[in-house]
Amino acid sequence: RGRSFFSVSEYAVADRGLGLFVMWFLMGGTIFSAFAFLGGPGWAYSKGAAAFYILAYAALGLLPWYVIGPKVARLGAENNYFTMGDLLRDRYRSRSLVVIVGIVSVLAFIQYLTLQIKGMAYVFNVLTEGHIPVWLGALIAYGIVVVYVITSGVRGAAWSDVLQAILMLVVARVLCIYLVGHLHGGIGPMFESVVREKPSDFLVIGGAESAMSAAAYSSAILVSMIGFLMWPHLFTKSYTTSERRIKLTVISYPLFALFLVPVLFIGFSAIGVVPPDTLESSDQGLPYLITH
Repeated sequence: RGRSFFSVSEYAVADRGLGLFVMWFLMGGTIFSAFAFLGGPGWAYSKGAAAFYILAYAALGLLPWYVIGPKVARLGAENNYFTMGDLLRDRYRSRSLVVIVGIVSVLAFIQYLTLQIKGMAYVFNVLTEGHIPVWLGALIAYGIVVVYVITSGVRGAAWSDVLQAILMLVVARVLCIYLVGHLHGGIGPMFESVVREKPSDFLVIGGAESAMSAAAYSSAILVSMIGFLMWPHLFTKSYTTSERRIKLTVISYPLFALFLVPVLFIGFSAIGVVPPDTLESSDQGLPYLITH
């Protein structure tokens, strides 16, 4: 009769059977969601070269998972783990540690979840020209997420991330080609406009007028790599597949950074076109370009 949708294993970890195709898009869609079309262009628009941190993180962020992920997958399959707490409880025999990690994870995850909901709320607000206020857009987004998670489990969420990631790959390139060509006539003229409009160090890391120093840039990449598996929703992805598929996902994942290049170009294309004082936040740059 096929899989039992109502089994805990199927609902929580997809019976530990997600394939490489799904895992690659799942990680891409999970890590770069609302940030891809709001935060990414926003950083390029407001911070310049500092936004290249996103490319470095995409290429290097999963490297620790190559070592840790397969071990977590093996222990999860052997001991029937479903959460980070399951593994920590058995490994360290400390209930206090599990409670502390759980509290820290939840508090950190609230900020991450807020970013996603805020991103969807911005999209609703801008695309309806203000007819849907931000608070209502956030409420609608929250309701959609709750209903979907309750009814579909991790496998449904995984396939939604596949669709989301594919759409992001396609839409980002289409928007990049159109906006850069329409607003500037090409990539070269676009960067010439950036040089005219912004300080001389805008496209440099560690310059006197750069948005980010070399030390801050390097440490941000390092901290992101170390802290990647802290997120509960990313740590538990190790339980959804095999050791071999995790390694293959990590090896192939840097290709996802190619998707982020058009995202940054979209942000650069807004420079000299979108006056900063017209935006409440730099995150609203892309929705503004689309609607104006």
